[in-house]
Amino acid sequence: MSQDQHPVRPAQADPATSDAMSLISAYGAFRLVVVLLAIWSFIEGFSLFTGSFDALTLGGDDRTAERIVGAQMIVLVPVYALLAWRRDRYRLLIWVPYVAQLAIILPIAWSALQGETDGLLLMLVSVIFFALM
Repeated sequence: MSQDQHPVRPAQADPATSDAMSLISAYGAFRLVVVLLAIWSFIEGFSLFTGSFDALTLGGDDRTAERIVGAQMIVLVPVYALLAWRRDRYRLLIWVPYVAQLAIILPIAWSALQGETDGLLLMLVSVIFFALM
């Protein structure tokens, strides 16, 4: 008596369901946010350093302060790149993006409470990045 034994194949999921199941991980989302933050920091830092885009400046007459802030933002770009590249290896630097965004948010929010409207675009973008992280 020979029995024809065929292996039972498990039912395969619908392709639409499998696509819905493949979500981005928290690690991948953090990496994406940090890469976008690095790009934004470079553009904003360059803008502050050179004073080339009026909409992205802090306003006022103190160009030296804007150049200093711009240079510091450009210096943070490699730190963000290291965090996006190897977060586990450089985990001691994980606090840098949070503090950098707070260092932008708090002074501009304080001046906004006093009635100044300069730098609100920069504060808005920093609040968005801070919330996404």
